[in-house]
Amino acid sequence: MSDWRWQNISRAEATCHCGQCGRVASPEWLDWLQDLRDYVGFPLPFRSIVRCPSHNESIGGSSTSVHLLSAEPGPYGGADIGIKPRSRAAGGAPDRIFRIVKEALAMGFNNIEICDGHIHAGHVPPGHPQYECVYWGRSRDRMADPGGYSRRKR
Repeated sequence: MSDWRWQNISRAEATCHCGQCGRVASPEWLDWLQDLRDYVGFPLPFRSIVRCPSHNESIGGSSTSVHLLSAEPGPYGGADIGIKPRSRAAGGAPDRIFRIVKEALAMGFNNIEICDGHIHAGHVPPGHPQYECVYWGRSRDRMADPGGYSRRKR
């Protein structure tokens, strides 16, 4: 019998995408993400949940990336959810983005980022540099110059 209890999160989604370290998100963080999925009531395609420091550096992630917390004990971490917030006419789902943000904030998530190709939902401890921050911008994988990533703090 499998000990995997998260019915809407695959092992592949919960594992670092470097292909080498095998780092998996903590059970506490996966519980939060499963709860978020249950509350919104529709599938959440997780593009990135946990990163090892090496993989985070190789993709140009911040040294304070919330994804680095995902494997640590406790209910902290980040998750990139591949949903396009563009207009419905452009194939997006702005109503789903609103629902994700609304439910995430109600649950206690305190780090949100809305981009053109994904939404990031995170939960960090007080004192973390990204505590109670909202960002918006462009997904890195959609930009020719990853160094030009635009972020604005609320």
